[in-house]
Amino acid sequence: MKNLKIILTIIILNFAGFTYADDDFIAEEIEENSTNEFVLDNDNSGGDVQLTFGENLAKYLKWDAAAANFELNDSLKILGNLEVTGELKDKDGDSGAVGQILSSSATGIDWITNSSNPIPFISSGGYSMPPSSTKIIVISGENFTPSTVASIPGFDGTVNSTTVNSSSELEISITAGTTETIYDIVISNGGVLNTIWAGNGVNLLTVATSNWIDLRAGGASFTDGNGAGNDIRYRSGMVMSRDSSGMYFTGSTPWSSWVKFESLGWTRGTNKTLQWIFTRPDAAMMIGIGSTTTDETSTAQYYQAEIEAYFSSATNFASFYGKSTNQSVSYNISGGSGVFKLVFEDDGDAGSTYTLYEIPSANQADWDNTSLVRKTGTITAGFAFSGTDIMPFIIPRNGGAQRFIAVKVD
Repeated sequence: MKNLKIILTIIILNFAGFTYADDDFIAEEIEENSTNEFVLDNDNSGGDVQLTFGENLAKYLKWDAAAANFELNDSLKILGNLEVTGELKDKDGDSGAVGQILSSSATGIDWITNSSNPIPFISSGGYSMPPSSTKIIVISGENFTPSTVASIPGFDGTVNSTTVNSSSELEISITAGTTETIYDIVISNGGVLNTIWAGNGVNLLTVATSNWIDLRAGGASFTDGNGAGNDIRYRSGMVMSRDSSGMYFTGSTPWSSWVKFESLGWTRGTNKTLQWIFTRPDAAMMIGIGSTTTDETSTAQYYQAEIEAYFSSATNFASFYGKSTNQSVSYNISGGSGVFKLVFEDDGDAGSTYTLYEIPSANQADWDNTSLVRKTGTITAGFAFSGTDIMPFIIPRNGGAQRFIAVKVD
């Protein structure tokens, strides 16, 4: 009975115009095969294996053993979806480069650079703003064009405008709504989006009430002077000034000068974190934590403070000073943006952590940026902390270009 089935099968295939080689089609196995497979080259003799459709039509699907791939000698129409896990190669066998697109050309399909609508990319990050406020954020990246526009999905505020400064920088004017949350930023070049790059622009904008105190002109309001009860107190004869870049002082030089931010004071032991934003020093100055228990007439204020970071020059984070002792750091702060964030954790007590960050710019959107740590360590010297009521404290230069931009106590 089996032989009869084999003979009938061969007759049917021959009648249908199907040709085969003896070692390619094994009819003996048809009855035994339970996997619904039709096998060519069943004996694994190797070489090319070809399935031809019609002797005159001569259309074929061939396994090319030398090239180790399948070859189809006519067009292919796919009615369903196509999923590719490997590379897409063009007529030249190229896989393309990042940012290129697969396009028709006079000689076939080719990977080309899309010069009119390239894929944009955001390289900067960490923007923040308070609710119901308006600000301009500067975005760095690649492939921005004159027609580039920005959007913020789900934003309950308004994107007022997009200004492209160059192919690597654009500005977005934003008015935030009342919702405090984190948003993505989407950049579009004629419908070509930065989100093609996985994760690009995700969680880039935070709208939240900020605890930062803006020391620049037009920022927070203060009372100031030498008298008791002022928000900011400083040595008699000194003058506080503010411009668009920040706060500075004149009238006294280190090491007699002192400034206490008394309205931001707290009680030692509550483990607060103090953060300063400031520009590169012109020359020797100190910045950190002081207390109400200082000799305000002393000309050695570095020994009156609780803990102060000492910058001995425009390039050297030299040490910490306070209460008749010091701790060496000796770190070079040359280069970079010239804008720093100094963080004292746990009241700046012995055993606490300090961190000096370089932030991308003085823009408020960058104040919470922690991507670049320049120096971090532990307060280890035997500082004789004596103040119970402590506060932000600086020993500034007499004028100069350095500015104190913002301060925060959490």
